[in-house]
Amino acid sequence: MRAVVLTLFTVAFLFAPLYGQDTIPRQLLYELLKKGVPRTEGEQIQGTALWTDAVKAFSGKKRPLTIRDYLGLEYPRSLAASPDGKYVAFTIRRPTADFQGWQTQVHVLRVLDKNAWQVTTSAASCWSPAWSPDGNILTFLSTRERPRGGESTQLFALPFSDGGEAHAMTALENGVEEYAWSPTGSVIVLLTEESMSKEESRRGLKTTARSSRDPKPGKVLYLLDPRTGAASFLAAVDRGVTNLRFSPDGNLIVFQSNHTGEYNDEQKFGLFVMSLDGTLRQLTDAPGPETSPRFSPDGKKVAFITQTVPDIEFAETDLSIIDVDGSGMKNLTGDFDFSVKDFAWTKSGLLLAQVDEGMYTRVYSLDPGSGKMNRMAGDNVVLSDLSVASESGAVFCGVQDRTSLKEIAVLDRSKLTPLTAFSHQLERFRLGDQRVISFRSTDDKFDIEALVLTPPGFSSGKKYPLVLLVHGGPYGHYRDVFMQRYMAPVLAGAGFVCLLPNVRGSSGYTDVFSQSNRYDLGGGDYRDAMAAIDYVAAQGFIDTTRMGVMGGSYGGYLTNWIIPRRTGSRPPCPCTASSVGSRTGATRSSRRSSRCISGTITGSVPLT
Repeated sequence: MRAVVLTLFTVAFLFAPLYGQDTIPRQLLYELLKKGVPRTEGEQIQGTALWTDAVKAFSGKKRPLTIRDYLGLEYPRSLAASPDGKYVAFTIRRPTADFQGWQTQVHVLRVLDKNAWQVTTSAASCWSPAWSPDGNILTFLSTRERPRGGESTQLFALPFSDGGEAHAMTALENGVEEYAWSPTGSVIVLLTEESMSKEESRRGLKTTARSSRDPKPGKVLYLLDPRTGAASFLAAVDRGVTNLRFSPDGNLIVFQSNHTGEYNDEQKFGLFVMSLDGTLRQLTDAPGPETSPRFSPDGKKVAFITQTVPDIEFAETDLSIIDVDGSGMKNLTGDFDFSVKDFAWTKSGLLLAQVDEGMYTRVYSLDPGSGKMNRMAGDNVVLSDLSVASESGAVFCGVQDRTSLKEIAVLDRSKLTPLTAFSHQLERFRLGDQRVISFRSTDDKFDIEALVLTPPGFSSGKKYPLVLLVHGGPYGHYRDVFMQRYMAPVLAGAGFVCLLPNVRGSSGYTDVFSQSNRYDLGGGDYRDAMAAIDYVAAQGFIDTTRMGVMGGSYGGYLTNWIIPRRTGSRPPCPCTASSVGSRTGATRSSRRSSRCISGTITGSVPLT
């Protein structure tokens, strides 16, 4: 169908009718309150069981999912397995009472009985949980007010085995950006921003547009003794340093840096190793970025993420390995035509690679010696947040699919065992269906996948308005899970058919597919999006006089590109989170992304 009309969509029209009801009905809130709340930090309450029992106690009629409901859904993030594998720390993010922000708190799951409870109750957010090597202390970052005043991010410790209140371990002037425990437990490395002079601070605060000429502080590494609380200076480093990891013997720290911390230099990350006396040496010196370094269990090698094409951010990412002395660099997944997004070492020295494959994310075990790969358990699911217990070797991960929220699970080669039940939150709502469709691109180059969400009570004999939702990137992609960008399940619940295509240039597919819209923005990807509309409209249940499009970041750019090409002389207003002007602005980039994606500098040639 070529005569497709895109009608006016505004934020108010789409979302005002969806925003009405409270996140938690009164009856459900009453059931929660009857169960009790934690009185001190670390006190155990029946976390997951509490929620599940309360939902079951609430027997109200199922209702449509609203925006407040959607934002209020809770699920685990940032998994951290205790060394013995008996507990998993994680965070849950909740909207503030006025829905004007977010608050994050740390929770702990006991694996044996699948019971979870909240362990931090501060008014300020708490995040980045990690265990001491003996498992007796749970550390985290927070902006909670310190006894001396101030609200910069500091490191806190919660006595886990003995119980008690969390206390601040640091009082650094500029706070703590990152931290890592030494495997010996004798020291914690801290990353903080160095202090600027008053004049530099004044000049920096007056600057609203950042450039390489702005005064910007470097960073500093400190070593913290967790027993005494004493922090000693280790080294001054550049502001690009991030992703700190210790060697198994605690004598070396590996990290990545692009020297500037600038987004335009993200293709310049290299790896560096520092000893505890501050001696620094470069580990990698290859074209393109090397990121996410992690020592092997025997400390002899470092695994990391690299790319097939050095100068573009949307090339395939591979898992590589190098000897700790800088020799023997080897790409382990170069012959595997999908991107490795994350990984973890097992206790036995195997690598677990988290791989995007189309609409799903799977985990493979990889022998770094032979290069042999074996897929772990989990079909038609999205796996994430890999965390390996350092002593027991148990592997934990997040798992979600089209009908569930993210859950914590135990992963092995043959079985995926969920440990939580956050998805019970969805039992209160009347939800539609979600499916994956696939069609051939109009130029016959690619098979294009897309998600189709239909309203509750969908009937193929009726006509429904359609919303095309365009992801950003352009190197982003949709996954076949319940939680989607642009709150697609809310729109489906309000009666819209939602169409979410992974057009060419999306991640999660082959390297050729991912790079196929380089120098062709608004070309093949636009045609793929239109072909998706035509494919769904041909099924007969779309009212083609009521169609809309929305997107954010690059999705906003493509949204504004679509409008005048699919309508008549009066193009409607799209719903965009960011539009053509923020093709570079929303990505915090300018010259680099423009050159590598479009082949030109922004503004040097017209868009049409």
